Amino acid sequence: MPWTSCWIRYATLNDASAISTIYQQATQRAYQEFMPEAAIYSRLLDRLEPFWARKLALPPAKEHRFLVAQYEDQVVGFVEIGAVTSPLEVVPEDTGELHFLFVAPAFMGGGIGSRLLARATQLFHEDGYRQAMLWVFSSNQEARRFYERQGWSTSGVERPDPALSFLATPPLEVCYRLTLQ
Repeated sequence: MPWTSCWIRYATLNDASAISTIYQQATQRAYQEFMPEAAIYSRLLDRLEPFWARKLALPPAKEHRFLVAQYEDQVVGFVEIGAVTSPLEVVPEDTGELHFLFVAPAFMGGGIGSRLLARATQLFHEDGYRQAMLWVFSSNQEARRFYERQGWSTSGVERPDPALSFLATPPLEVCYRLTLQ
């Protein structure tokens, strides 16, 4: 079902709890097929409500933008974009990064992720970025197909997820890029 009456807005501190819940539910659903730690993924990385509240305390700027999708009075998805944050990345200065994009499992498949991504792409343009990049787990075929349908293509670069370097075998991530017109 398309969620046409959903709107995209900047996130506020009041959204931290909803974002934390969406992240926990969405990662558990998306990663359960290929990551044994999926059920506790958000706790492993300490990405609970205080983590999101710290991000939401930052004012929107080119380096950091955090948006939510809202349906009626409920936050149902979110996206964070901005500057490339990994010190290991060697990318042109005019490259922005999509850091997070998640939709509540009950709302997946209705176009909310596409709307969040379209707005993020629009903001990349407005902020002067000429290309965008993101990292997605190599085994997350559903997410990979989603980004490919939206015009993103893999650069072929893979790496172990640096956030999960404490695991004996961290899952591999693949880099996707989008040239912005």
